[in-house]
Amino acid sequence: MNLISDKGMTGQSSAVEVSVVIPNRNGRELLGQFLIPSYESLMQSGVALEFIVVDGASSDGSSEWLNGLNLPNLRCVSHEDPLGYGNQINAGALLSRGEYILVLTTDVLIEVGLLEALLCVLKTDRAVGFVVPKILRETEGGIIESITSGSLRKHEIRPSWKSDPLKSTKPCKVLWPCGAVFLCRKSVFQALGGFAPEYSPAYSEDLDLGIRAWLLGHACVYEPNAVARHWHNSTTKKDGGRRLEFLLVRNHVVLNLKYLPGKSQLIFLGRRLFRALKNLNSLEISAIFAAINVYRKSSLGNLPGLTLAEIDNLLALSSSAKKEKLLKP
Repeated sequence: MNLISDKGMTGQSSAVEVSVVIPNRNGRELLGQFLIPSYESLMQSGVALEFIVVDGASSDGSSEWLNGLNLPNLRCVSHEDPLGYGNQINAGALLSRGEYILVLTTDVLIEVGLLEALLCVLKTDRAVGFVVPKILRETEGGIIESITSGSLRKHEIRPSWKSDPLKSTKPCKVLWPCGAVFLCRKSVFQALGGFAPEYSPAYSEDLDLGIRAWLLGHACVYEPNAVARHWHNSTTKKDGGRRLEFLLVRNHVVLNLKYLPGKSQLIFLGRRLFRALKNLNSLEISAIFAAINVYRKSSLGNLPGLTLAEIDNLLALSSSAKKEKLLKP
C-alpha cells in the first residue's frame, strides 16, 4: 500500500471518542451528495469525532475536493493503489485515534441520532463488539438490509439479510455487521485483525468478520433506533454487473472453503461445479476456480476446520430463528 498523501487534522491533539472511517474510490459524486449531510448529522451528536477518508487511487478529483473542504476534523489519506474496501477500512483503523470506529461507505446517508443510539449499545453491554443501525436499502424500496442471519444447508453456509418485519422494531442479535455502516470497539476490530484480505476488493468480508467475532465471543447486534439510508452498489456499480457477479460468487465460495470441514468442502464444491456446468455458466465456473486458487495460495487451508455442528451452533447464536436441520456428511 503506497501512500501518496495524507492531509488534514494537522496539529490535532484533542481526545477523540469515535473515528469515522470512510473508504473511497472515484466517489466524488457520492461524496458531494452524502458526505456533508452525514457529517452534519454526526456532528450534532456532540461526540468528539475525527473523519478519516481512505482514498484508493481515485482519478476523479475526490482527494482534491475533500482537501478543499477544510474541515478541521477531516483527514484524507490517498493511496496510489486501489486497495479494496476491507483494506481501506483496515488502513483507516490503523490511523484512528478513537475508542470506537464507525465504518461508513460513501453511498450511505446518516440520520440524526444514529451515533448516540449505537454508542449507547456498546457502552451498556461489554459483550457486544459490533452494532448496526436500521439500514434502509433505498434502491430496493427501503427494505432493511442489516438484520443478518445464516443457515447451514446441504453442506453450504448460506447468508441471509432479508428484512424481517417482526424484528425490525426491536433490537436483536445478527450474524454480521453490514459493511455499509456499523459501529465497533476499536479493540475488538484490532483483536480480530480487521477485515480479511482474501475477499479483496469487496463482498463477504463483513460476513467473515461477523463469524470471527462470534467465534471469539463478541456479539453483533441490530439497533432499530439508529437509522441510515443506503443506495446499494452505488460505490461498485462502475465496475460492471458481470464483475460484481463474479466477486459475489468467488467470495461466497472462499468463505465456505474457509469454514467448512474437509469432506463438506468437497460436497459443496461438487454441487456448485455441477450446477455451473449444467447451466453452462462460464462466469460461475471461472469464479469457483478463482476461489479455489485464493484458498490454495493463502493460509486458509491451515485453519482448524469447524465441524458442521459447530457451524450450526454458531449460526444459531446470532439468530432466534429455528435452526436448519443438519445434513451429516
